[in-house]
Amino acid sequence: MKWTDKQLDIINTRNRNILVSAAAGSGKTAVLVERIVSLITDERENIDVDQLLVLTFTRAAASEMKERLRERLEELQESNNNDNIVKQLTLLNNATITTIDSFCGKVVKENFDKIDLDPNYRIAEEIEVELMKNDILNNILEEYYEEGSEEFLELARKYSGGKVNDRIFNIVDTIYKKAKGEINPILWVNNLKNKYKFNNLDDILNGEVYGHVFKSTVDQLNKCREDLQKAIEISEMDDDLKSFGQNSKDMLIEIEHLLDKKDFRALAKYCEKISLPRLSTVRKGNPELKLKVKTINSSVKATVENLKDLYFTEPIDEIYEDLVNCRETIDILCEITIKLIERFTAEKREKRIADFDDIAHMALNILNDIDGNGKLQPTKVAKDMSKNYKEIMIDEYQDSNYVQEAILTSVSKGYGINNMFMVGDVKQSIYRFRNAKPQLFLEKFYSYEEDLQADNCLITLDQNFRSRKEIIDSVNFLFDRIMTPNFGDIDYQKGHRLSLGAQYEKIPERQDNRTEFIGIQTGSKEKEATFVASKIRELTDPQNGFMVQGKDGKMRPAQYKDIVILMRSVKSNAGIYVEQLMNMGIPAYADSKSGFFDSMEVETIMNMLTIIDNLRQDIPLVSVLTSAMFNFTDDELAVIKGDNRKISFLDSLLAYQETGDDSNLVKKIYDFFKELNYYRKLDYKNSVYEIINEILERTGFQYYVSALSNGKRRYLNIENLKEKAANYEKTSYRGLFNFVRYIEKIKELDSDQGEASTVNENDNIVRILSIHKSKGLQFPIVFICDTSSNFVADAGTVDISDNGYAAVDAIFPDVKLTVTPTYRKYVKDLNKQESRMEYLRLLYVALTRAKEKLIITGRVGGKYEKECEEVINSEDVPLTYNQIMNNSSFFKWIRFVYLKNQVLVNNSFVTEDEISENEVDQMVKSELKKMLLETWNNAEVPKDVYDRLIKDFNFEYPYIEDINLCSKASVTELKKESMADEEAEDSLDKIFEKTSVHKETEIVPQFMKEDKESSDRIYGAERGTAYHRVFELMDIENKEYSKDIITNMIQAQIDSKLLTKIQGEAVNPYDILKFTKTKVFERMAKAKESNQLYRERQFLLGVQAKEIKEHSNSDELMIIQGIIDVCFIEDDRYVILDYKTDNVDSMDELKHRYKKQLECYKLALEKITGKKVSEMIIYSVKLGEEMAI
Repeated sequence: MKWTDKQLDIINTRNRNILVSAAAGSGKTAVLVERIVSLITDERENIDVDQLLVLTFTRAAASEMKERLRERLEELQESNNNDNIVKQLTLLNNATITTIDSFCGKVVKENFDKIDLDPNYRIAEEIEVELMKNDILNNILEEYYEEGSEEFLELARKYSGGKVNDRIFNIVDTIYKKAKGEINPILWVNNLKNKYKFNNLDDILNGEVYGHVFKSTVDQLNKCREDLQKAIEISEMDDDLKSFGQNSKDMLIEIEHLLDKKDFRALAKYCEKISLPRLSTVRKGNPELKLKVKTINSSVKATVENLKDLYFTEPIDEIYEDLVNCRETIDILCEITIKLIERFTAEKREKRIADFDDIAHMALNILNDIDGNGKLQPTKVAKDMSKNYKEIMIDEYQDSNYVQEAILTSVSKGYGINNMFMVGDVKQSIYRFRNAKPQLFLEKFYSYEEDLQADNCLITLDQNFRSRKEIIDSVNFLFDRIMTPNFGDIDYQKGHRLSLGAQYEKIPERQDNRTEFIGIQTGSKEKEATFVASKIRELTDPQNGFMVQGKDGKMRPAQYKDIVILMRSVKSNAGIYVEQLMNMGIPAYADSKSGFFDSMEVETIMNMLTIIDNLRQDIPLVSVLTSAMFNFTDDELAVIKGDNRKISFLDSLLAYQETGDDSNLVKKIYDFFKELNYYRKLDYKNSVYEIINEILERTGFQYYVSALSNGKRRYLNIENLKEKAANYEKTSYRGLFNFVRYIEKIKELDSDQGEASTVNENDNIVRILSIHKSKGLQFPIVFICDTSSNFVADAGTVDISDNGYAAVDAIFPDVKLTVTPTYRKYVKDLNKQESRMEYLRLLYVALTRAKEKLIITGRVGGKYEKECEEVINSEDVPLTYNQIMNNSSFFKWIRFVYLKNQVLVNNSFVTEDEISENEVDQMVKSELKKMLLETWNNAEVPKDVYDRLIKDFNFEYPYIEDINLCSKASVTELKKESMADEEAEDSLDKIFEKTSVHKETEIVPQFMKEDKESSDRIYGAERGTAYHRVFELMDIENKEYSKDIITNMIQAQIDSKLLTKIQGEAVNPYDILKFTKTKVFERMAKAKESNQLYRERQFLLGVQAKEIKEHSNSDELMIIQGIIDVCFIEDDRYVILDYKTDNVDSMDELKHRYKKQLECYKLALEKITGKKVSEMIIYSVKLGEEMAI
């Protein structure tokens, strides 16, 4: 590959701290890989690949980088085979090329003793952590209500509207979420309170916030003064514009008066009486000059009025009282938040779980100490670790946060040795909601030198190797005018513009590759989607459509898979676009995080689980009754309900069962209750996963939905729900009640994964993605749609800025008065600025995905043509601060710029009538297609064609058996498979089983049920795990055992955190005592004396499929893995022992269940050790018996 000069600078520059500002499409990953290859193959450097710390932000990116490195090294090996390249290929497997989260996890695992952490901790799921946090916060709030402190009760009075607890809960939760991304969360929360330290009004007005307000106001007024001076100059060019010029002069006088004020108090007092002149109407004069002056005057007046409304409506003499009120609120909220942080941290430690934020903070504490000045200093661990890494490389550096920065700084060389390499693009920092801090990138961007000899050097990659010139030009034209010093920290024209790097074939004649900006006169999203669908039909027309460059470098007609539709929010638009595209015969797929929980099959199962837990819920109850599980009709429900409008449907159901006239319906109700009671009994001893499986097996519901339209997707949706149930079982929560909460929390957090996808990445379909999901991708043709939808406004009860200010309203419940102080308006405005800057960067990401064609659409109103005329005639200058802040959609920003240039951009306007005409045309074409298909169906097929088709359909693949083999299986899976044939017939009987009428229904009111969700109980597999753990840890060499000895042994294991308290309490000491009296225990003890006893022995073994699968003749290699509970050597042969905690009545039942499993253990042990297995034994904990198989 031929590298550019700047790419070579990146590859070859050594011993520097390097920041690479890599524009979109500049090939940064390829350059980063080549830099690594250059470092590890340069004999002068003497660096191995495992001496580099390479960090990415996704596992996929880390895997891709490793694979690219491997390919590049293998390529070098072919041309220049030497020992070093072989060595680097060998070391690559252990190289630290990983995510920042994984690196933090590695630091913690290797140094858990430094922070008194249980080494057996696990990473908790996001939902589990959220549920736990919510429970703790609710408990804390309950405690505050019980204690009844004056400060808290006043807080409750302030937020007494609606659900008080929910409002306070949400504010504390907001503060907590902000705090957990900070280096020291508790210190950060305390600093929120410290911002309110003042004794009088002067302290407030001379403080930081009002100082910032004053400066911001002066900066905007200075800009107004410059603009007015320009307007006066323009008006003097034409005598007919003198009245306009006088407006400018009058306003300039007022602006000068404002700028004369030297502090906030004086400025505020003047603002109370300021009155800008009414703008004159001028009919004569040069239209172009008139429009320019009018635009400036209107903009200045709007700016001053906006500043007045924003900062100067709160009377000066009320500021102190308002902020005292706010201080009281913030103090108690911060106090609650700190309690939440402390208690939540302790609870997670107790349960031996952690989330990714915890792991990052643990790593931070392991690697850093705080000196006397409050500064972070690297610990000995950090200094020792830094010796292992010759260079630290960080990809996507623009998405780093302060915690990650501190961690990586601590393990860098420092002390005059420069070894940090950072690459990213600050214009693509779009993860503010994940606490990304683009300021880190910008600080270095503006402080590093464009000098390769400097200790800290900046290298800019501006060449875009992705897009055609038409795309580059339109992107530059837009961002030159909206990403400016007028707004935000990025000056696009200085170091951020794209330059053309891609080489494309010449565009066909009459093909227009210019960017299109289209206003669609409609208020309907459906109409916009219809227009986009018709546009795609045009582009993909095989004869007259759009031509794109293929992988072979030749031009070819565009296909559906070349096209992507990008939007800010897919969730609210995906269904609309998919439907309209499909209506026009265009295959489409939306990567949407919605629809899964709303799908019929998932909703039905969740409703079933809900009523198993609590039957007194009418909506889920009726849903289940009318589902395919029980098939009640609407007429039957009406009969059951009758005139009983004042009672619940459950009571109506019970009443009809007792007194109903229709015997068939009574039996149907009885069968429903009988089935329900069966599942309710399962809830006490089975996992949610097992209950779902039982429901599916007994009702045949999964088979039913598989036979419906989109059956494959429906089937996969159920499998995904089962997977969520399996994941839930790994959490610290148990039972159906908490599972329903778990699922509700997933929905609340907007974590719906979307319906199961049956789409392959190579399918010829149009894809619909969110802009966030498109980052890092590229497509020949990109539509950016729904651009006229407004940005999301933050409407929370508390505002917290990125620089650590928290603000609330001043609430006076006694007089029912709520005031929004200037303090809060300022913080809210700061957040709005940060949000607008993020939207600017999001727009940049969207536009730079396109390779050959970019089309932007948005909905407009009836006055759009007039608005266009005003924009076209206005001066071509960068957007002002107020234009960015006060226009709340992509479309409005783009309109201000693109409408001024018809050369680079094809601007157009489509009326609703034109869309409707197109719809009718498409409907006619669709009907014609149907007619042609019907004609084809009636046509005769030649015999030779018919015979060939029949032969093809009857073809049987000779290796069909191997298709169904999995490459890797656990012993448990093989055991289940071996029992499948025996149970298949029985399962079918269960599906279609008819239940007989019984005299009583076992309905138990919810308040009488045992509290099975309490945290002091465990079920099923986890109980078995507890027993296995005790058996694994128990002292075999002890000569005497009693109940007390075993109880003390279990308690010691709990105290050592080898067992959880819940696990320890689940183990009955008598069960362990019974085991010590068995013959097999004596044999184990004897083997232990000669060091020939092995417990929890893991294995991974490759075998031919026919060796372990019944009825298989395949020689294909399969990998099996498992853990043998106990094996020991007697007479030079192995004996295998397997503990079982199943609730069975006989040993024969265990033998039937686990024979295949033990045979797999035998096969593995014999192949791995070369010794024969003489005996396989099952020990039943429940029965206290052993049996040889």
